[in-house]
Amino acid sequence: MDKKMIDRFINNKVNDEKVLKDLTDNASFMKEVIKTTKDKRFYSLSSERLKTDFDFVLFIAETFDEELNFVFDALNYYVNKHNEYNYEYIKLMSIADKYLVEKEEKIHYTNNMRFVCRFLYLMDKINAHINIYLYKADDKEKEESALGFKYIEDKYNDKDINTFTARYMLTKIFHYDFFYDYIHAVFKSKEDIENDKLDKYLIEYINMFDKHLGKFVDENKELLTSAKKSIEKIKINYEKYNCKKIDTRVNEFESKLLKFLYNNDIIYIKEIDRIKKEEIIKHHLEKEFNISSNDMNSSIDGELPREQAQMVRTFINIELNNIFYVKKKVLSSKNVDTKEE
Repeated sequence: MDKKMIDRFINNKVNDEKVLKDLTDNASFMKEVIKTTKDKRFYSLSSERLKTDFDFVLFIAETFDEELNFVFDALNYYVNKHNEYNYEYIKLMSIADKYLVEKEEKIHYTNNMRFVCRFLYLMDKINAHINIYLYKADDKEKEESALGFKYIEDKYNDKDINTFTARYMLTKIFHYDFFYDYIHAVFKSKEDIENDKLDKYLIEYINMFDKHLGKFVDENKELLTSAKKSIEKIKINYEKYNCKKIDTRVNEFESKLLKFLYNNDIIYIKEIDRIKKEEIIKHHLEKEFNISSNDMNSSIDGELPREQAQMVRTFINIELNNIFYVKKKVLSSKNVDTKEE
């Protein structure tokens, strides 16, 4: 590389327009100029071709990683000129995602929102390819990589792209209701949730969905940060979760009972209401079902055969036991007797 020409260019002493045009279109030359000066203004002097060249834009992103709004402008210019969702496009978007995660406070809100929308659209495109892969995959592949992370690893073999894809897959599975159920099942109280145990259980949870993703996250545990933030919220709302669980089960109780009666050809007569209310009071769930002993009505229109009555009572007893178990967890966490209201 001609050091004298670089100095002349930097000091604005190249007067020949053709030479100037050739230099600003020369990737190696412009990289040397930028490396020498650390001046982002020379990016603006670069040719249109270089501003849309993958290697050059990647160089800009890595060189100015402390001036991220400038980097995002360069990335934005590139992606606006490319409609193909190829390796180069996904690689640059992965770098943008990495910067947003690691240095969000340094990035202007406009750039943040602009790229978050692009990430979601890109993941839709990637998911379409994953779905094709899963459609063609054999049963073993589907079992081991149900989210299709193996497809990403095999196709791109790039840590930035793997990390980008993993982060969005984790965002999805850590927002399932099942995740909250899993944490409450593993840890019996919020005091049991200890950080030294979390990694193990989180990796086990990820492995339920995709063993290849679980292995990658196990090797890159910084990806668990967002999940741990969610767990902090779970700890704060630990009792609320169980209260919500009670409300859900109470609301589902009637429909489950009706389905049970229908499947067993049992007519819903007043005796069933009596059995139901007796069992609710026995389980100390009057408040949850909004009834009192005064609501009992001994008058019965019709009578169930003893066998059917026993079937109904057993079914109701099992369902109410489930609700009572959750209520017991709530009250025990508050050191309240389960019979107290």
